[in-house]
Amino acid sequence: MGGADQQLAWIEANDSKGNALLRRYMTDGPLSIQWYEDKRPELLRKQRRYNALIIIVAIVVFVLALMLPFAPLVVAAIGDLDASDVAESTGLIDMAALVGVISTGAMVALRISSHVVRHRQQAAVFHEASANLKAQLYELEDEWRGCQLVDVHNEDPEGTRLDPEFESALRRAIRDAQAVLSRERQAYFETFRIDVQTLADQHEAAVDAVANRAVLRSDSRHEHEQSRQALEGQVSAAKLDHETAAAKLKILEDEFKEADEDSKFELRAFLRDQRMAAEEARRRYEHLSALHKERFGS
Repeated sequence: MGGADQQLAWIEANDSKGNALLRRYMTDGPLSIQWYEDKRPELLRKQRRYNALIIIVAIVVFVLALMLPFAPLVVAAIGDLDASDVAESTGLIDMAALVGVISTGAMVALRISSHVVRHRQQAAVFHEASANLKAQLYELEDEWRGCQLVDVHNEDPEGTRLDPEFESALRRAIRDAQAVLSRERQAYFETFRIDVQTLADQHEAAVDAVANRAVLRSDSRHEHEQSRQALEGQVSAAKLDHETAAAKLKILEDEFKEADEDSKFELRAFLRDQRMAAEEARRRYEHLSALHKERFGS
């Protein structure tokens, strides 16, 4: 800011308090700016590497999805078998295989993209902090360039001190710089917060969707198991409906016994409808139970 080097040497030698202020501002201001400017290119390089990984994952998933329908031919070529026999014994590729490959690739890409977003956010945080510190530094320079920075008494080095007004300006600058650094640290650590629960829920849903299907092949054994599971689900739901309807009917019958004549007249219609619903639920449950026993045994 136009101060004499000799006066700076006198400050370093005689004004320990003023020298500490100068060093403190250099650390919180210009040196912090330099650190941010050096760190941002590193984050941008990491971001580009993760972008390249996402592209590689997308290409691998695309190639695997294209290769899945030709798996029986590959098996036939490797095992020296007839392609028709392989297709008959293993079945066609089920859509669950495609779902599994695509969902797994999507989860990997989502995880990698979270790093990309984090590095981009960190670079933005550093850029904002650097810009704020630069604006503060330029303002301090414009205000004090060419002004009296030290208080010299008759050119006596022993009496050289920082100018009181300049010292106050440095204290304000240090306080403002520390506020910028504090906001930067808070924003930086916020970038590490990743919604892991959302990722876990999405992964669990994808796994459940694939696990309930024939993951690799749709041969007769898998189809039989799928049919059994579907029918068991229908039997369980029918049993619940039957028990619920019976419980409702019991409650209405108890109320009917204790009701007066006027109330009984209104309850008869409800009782008739509930008996029909209970009978319908019972018959559906018995039909599905018999069907399950006939197909799959007890």
